[in-house]
Amino acid sequence: MGMKDISLVIHGDGSRHWLKQIFKDIKRANIKFKEIVIVSYKHDMQLYNHFLQSNKLDCEIKLVPCLDLLNPGFYNINRQINSIKIGLTNVSHNSYVIKLRNDQSVNFVSVISHLNKLKTSMILSTNCFTRLDRLYHPSDMLLAGKKNDLVKYFSCPLMTNTHLGHILQNQKEFEASNYTLKALECTPESYLFKNYIKLNGWHEKRTQEDSLLSMRKFIYLVNSWDIGYRWKESRTPFLPKGSLILPYYFDMAPFENGPVEKCRCLNKHEFMNKTSSIKDIYFILLSKLVYGLKFNIKLKKNRYKLKYKFLKAVKCFIYIFPYMIVSKGVLKLDKRIEKSKKKYKMYKNLIK
Repeated sequence: MGMKDISLVIHGDGSRHWLKQIFKDIKRANIKFKEIVIVSYKHDMQLYNHFLQSNKLDCEIKLVPCLDLLNPGFYNINRQINSIKIGLTNVSHNSYVIKLRNDQSVNFVSVISHLNKLKTSMILSTNCFTRLDRLYHPSDMLLAGKKNDLVKYFSCPLMTNTHLGHILQNQKEFEASNYTLKALECTPESYLFKNYIKLNGWHEKRTQEDSLLSMRKFIYLVNSWDIGYRWKESRTPFLPKGSLILPYYFDMAPFENGPVEKCRCLNKHEFMNKTSSIKDIYFILLSKLVYGLKFNIKLKKNRYKLKYKFLKAVKCFIYIFPYMIVSKGVLKLDKRIEKSKKKYKMYKNLIK
């Protein structure tokens, strides 16, 4: 398969774009795409035109405007469906397409090396953030496959419910289950994937086993470290902007009064039921370490915050007593308050 058989669709709000890095990675890989389609909102066109005037690539680049939507949907799913549909419509041939967010980049040679391995109706996705705790939840951030398959993947209707409406619906379902739900049943990722497998004749059973079987049938999973998958912003705790995206390991409710999810990504060796490589072990341990540090520090920050506020309250209370009686205690208390304040600020800054 030559480069002439592959197109690149880049999408996202122009204010966050990382096209400079994306173009740099394309040049470094010595790749000439059939075409590059950049789709964004109309108000971003001037920004993109200015960038493209001083940043050239040896391939056709189509800059495609799209209108924003009044109802973006749950976590902006409608925006994504709308922009990707428009982007794919502007791909002129029916071969392979890589769909990439405009604030992320990859080692394009590594991604392309996997495309010939895709079986019928299979789409490449990544372990970040393919979820182990949610059903039918392959990551939708980076996708690659035949144009017709990606068109089908994004053929689902726009969500009629609003973001807030969907949250309220999830809260009611959580309450109706007597707070036993462990994860959200409908997310942007699962909405897209369940529509796709249904169109391909798969009958959803809503079980962990069926979820994994369907993903093994229709998803070709790669680990982020195998394709140099990076994000413009700092997304992994303690790692700088532009670093490798790592799978996450933490427990958190996605919104207030929602289920506390055991957020875990599904890595390739687990997905394929194979032994992990030394490289896999290194990056998984690194991820567990940084996420573990982040949430342990967060707990300490909260502890020192409570201690600081409690000591200040105690100081206010003891002022009702004569100063001569409590003066020594106040001096000691001031030292403890200052110590707690410093520790609270230190841990607060560490988790920013």
